[in-house]
Amino acid sequence: MGIRSQVVRRWHQWLEWTARPAGVRRLLGWSVPAESRGAEPLDLSRVKRLGVVRLDGMGDLVVTTPFLRELRRSAPLARITLVVRSEWLSLMRACPHVDEVLGFELSWCPDYRLQRNLWNAWRWARQELRPRRWDAVLVPQAHFGVLDARWLAWFSGARFRVGRREGFGADADPGWTFLNEVRETPASGHDVTNTLSWLEALGGEVRDQSLFIDPGDAARAEASRHLAVIPPDRVPVALGIGASQIEKVWPLDRFEEIGRRLKAMGATLVLVGGSDFSEPARTLVGRLSEGVLDLTARLPLDVTAAVLGRCGFYVGNDSGPMHLAAAMGLPVVEIVGWSADVPETVIGTPKRIGPWGPRRRIVQPATTIAGPAVQIERVSVEEVWEAVCSLLGESPVPGLEVGCLKGGTIP
Repeated sequence: MGIRSQVVRRWHQWLEWTARPAGVRRLLGWSVPAESRGAEPLDLSRVKRLGVVRLDGMGDLVVTTPFLRELRRSAPLARITLVVRSEWLSLMRACPHVDEVLGFELSWCPDYRLQRNLWNAWRWARQELRPRRWDAVLVPQAHFGVLDARWLAWFSGARFRVGRREGFGADADPGWTFLNEVRETPASGHDVTNTLSWLEALGGEVRDQSLFIDPGDAARAEASRHLAVIPPDRVPVALGIGASQIEKVWPLDRFEEIGRRLKAMGATLVLVGGSDFSEPARTLVGRLSEGVLDLTARLPLDVTAAVLGRCGFYVGNDSGPMHLAAAMGLPVVEIVGWSADVPETVIGTPKRIGPWGPRRRIVQPATTIAGPAVQIERVSVEEVWEAVCSLLGESPVPGLEVGCLKGGTIP
């Protein structure tokens, strides 16, 4: 190996080291408070300044809303600050269970992404978090991606830094040393119940497990303006045709067939989602012509939530809008590629992060082929239509014809 190659290799090794817990401590430890917080336990009922950090996806944030409500009940004296990714700010702006919401801007630049986010987190925490002088910071997420939320907890200067860890392979992750108290939850079960059981382990009280999103009056008024174009004799039905990962996306021609059947029942299809939904939405509008309202990439998240709240029900992929629909109380049909026999320990399955609520149907392959994997192309149109009809039979939507309930097809 030449001298230049050796230098490049050592440079990359050093950069990797700077993004590991040991390297971060060595480089930035001088600005972080000492590890010791004393022997006394965290008492939520007496905490005055409390932070909550969750930096993963929109759906993960939505399923955290029961935790936020019960945390408010358990920490009545606290001023609660919620830290989320900046793109989710509008969704949580009207949340009544926290006193303020801060948005952290993630860098998605492919060059030195981890190092950029780490440096930005340290600077941002010094500017925004440390002046708030949190008594405690809670990290309810158990899995970390582009930026480790545990870093922000450490940089915040909070005396109590408490995290939730799932009970498998945890000791192999040195990032848990950023926290000085870690409670384990099972490596199975839904994220809603796991975060709430974690809160109970911290001394909190849990009375209600339901999701909660409040878009606010302004968002509801804006949603009414967008939906005013739908004829009064038609029922808005939300379709979620996109997803953050391509393997989660059901084929568009199958959504087209479901859309035709829904229109025949008296529905106007409402397409919601971000820019990643826009191209397939335009294609679907072109194929179905009338009776489709394309709102993809046009609405802030709070208005999207309000639009969903006005729809009759939701049919779509595993995505953030799917969780929003469940939080707004809609009956939800989720189309997912994980098979029903995949163990609960597999992260991302409906058993772990599916739609939360009593009025739902999950359509997925019955059994696995060639090992645990997302195989959404194995879900047929008839399976989804049967789920739609079954859900409408259980939760009728005024204005929709119910002929599909007889044998699963429209007469």
